[in-house]
Amino acid sequence: MLRIGIIDDEIDDLVGVLRNLVTLSPAEYALELVPLLLADPATETPQRIEQFVAEKGVRRLEQMAKCCRWPKIEVLGKLCPVNDAHRGQILDYLIARDVSVILCDSWIGRDEETKSKYPNSVLELAGVMLLDAAEQMARFSGNCWMMTKYKPEVSSKLFDAASISEATGWKPSVFYPLDSRRPRYVDKSQILACKPGDCDYQLRRIADEGLAILKMAEAIELPETVVRDGRYHDLVGRHPAMLELYGLIERLAQTKTSVLITGETGTGKMLVARALHQASPRSQQPYVDFNFSGIPDSLFESEVYGHARRSGIAGSDSGGRPGIFEQAQGGVIFLDEVGDMPQSQQVKLFLILDREQVRPLSATRPVQLNVRIISATNQPLRPPEGRLRPELLRRLGYVIRIPALRERMDDLPLLCQYFLDRYASENQTSPKVVTGETIDALSRHDWPENVGELKNVIEGAAFDARNMPFILPDNPQIRKLASGGRGASIGIGSTTGSFYEWPVENILAGIESGECPVQPISAWADGMGHPKTLQLAEAAIRKFGGGHRHLSDDDAVRLFGMKQHALKTQVIDRRKAEGHG
Repeated sequence: MLRIGIIDDEIDDLVGVLRNLVTLSPAEYALELVPLLLADPATETPQRIEQFVAEKGVRRLEQMAKCCRWPKIEVLGKLCPVNDAHRGQILDYLIARDVSVILCDSWIGRDEETKSKYPNSVLELAGVMLLDAAEQMARFSGNCWMMTKYKPEVSSKLFDAASISEATGWKPSVFYPLDSRRPRYVDKSQILACKPGDCDYQLRRIADEGLAILKMAEAIELPETVVRDGRYHDLVGRHPAMLELYGLIERLAQTKTSVLITGETGTGKMLVARALHQASPRSQQPYVDFNFSGIPDSLFESEVYGHARRSGIAGSDSGGRPGIFEQAQGGVIFLDEVGDMPQSQQVKLFLILDREQVRPLSATRPVQLNVRIISATNQPLRPPEGRLRPELLRRLGYVIRIPALRERMDDLPLLCQYFLDRYASENQTSPKVVTGETIDALSRHDWPENVGELKNVIEGAAFDARNMPFILPDNPQIRKLASGGRGASIGIGSTTGSFYEWPVENILAGIESGECPVQPISAWADGMGHPKTLQLAEAAIRKFGGGHRHLSDDDAVRLFGMKQHALKTQVIDRRKAEGHG
């Protein structure tokens, strides 16, 4: 059953939202509604609420809506101003009822107490949600929807939140419309204007999304929050392939089965290994990781077997030193890059795993092991490319594969925002947002080094953005990525390896065919100078402008990765640089 909390400071509006939701078909929707009226309890007495409920026919609504249930309308505190203690009280109330979705009125009141606390510039910012920090609080990680009658003003002002913060010292929550972990908007005036007996499409969409998340969570045996947020331990992604991976990890973690993790470089094999450990009954026991890539035989034996006490081996500790398997006793050992091991080392590792014991160097008796084995490789598993011995491959256990980033490009916005938020937290800087145009530019890259490569690009872009609140397509890191993959190819009618030296007409044809990168005018100017860049822009306008003196937004984005207005601005800047005014 999906539980939805509705919070408002106007009882008419609160009942209006309820009237919409109870009309949903009980055959399709199993809902439980938790209405919460935020007002002065001295004014909104139980007697007045009872009278209002009777006059508005809420009792009859409740009888009609057999699919929906709700307790009495609860009055809790006063809407404005709200302090942290009050916020916590409201969250506790909702979480105790296992609420998954919150619909909350977002208009900040203008009573005298509020006016004295906030300047006018802040009061004009309508998007101050009562629970705007709920997503950052560990107690609640569901969906927050901000109900407002002032949607146009809200969206424009929230995107200018940085300037308001500088002017007033007050920092509002930034609106991320594409990230379901943060508050999103619904137009309350449209909900209240809905005809009796109908449900507004916005509320229907929210209920559909919530129920879909519940069903998916049940199907893959994961908590609902994992499916909704796309976060599982340190792994990030909401693509179906990643959700299936999370479910598989959760099931494998409860067993003692050995696991071999496969995937390309940068896909997150070490993160999967740690998730298997953290989700297992051995999570409080040792976790040891060891990389076998390029380990000589002498070091292999010392690290893997360890030394017995007073072994007499040069460089060894007289008190002995446990090998990696003994260090992980009772816990988990992660053997990375096992596909790079020479054959001789593979034989030794197989004997340890097969016998479940290891004998330290110079010891007379082996040590019996109680260790969960997790291994990883980015190499092929089977001949002729694979170099793992068949008997060792069988002993490494259940094989799971991590999808490459190019196979789950829908996760790009979520991954980018995750890396930006982490960068801001680690470096104590203001959080930034990746624009849709930048996501489009990132989507055109193949990501041969997967999520590891994306992390480096986004962190570099955050550094280069400085005080800018957005990561734009003309960010140096994004431009470098766009030009780096194709800059050395020989293209249409060219006689040189650099497309910057091609004739303008060939460059334009190369952009259309994909042989040249889609990049802003500023990037072209860096590569081939202002005069030729202006010729390229003029050639594009002649060919695609339809007789006008500018391109359409669609053509400007298709050819240069930017809207027409931004393109025009950069062209003007280039002309000024050339002294043409």
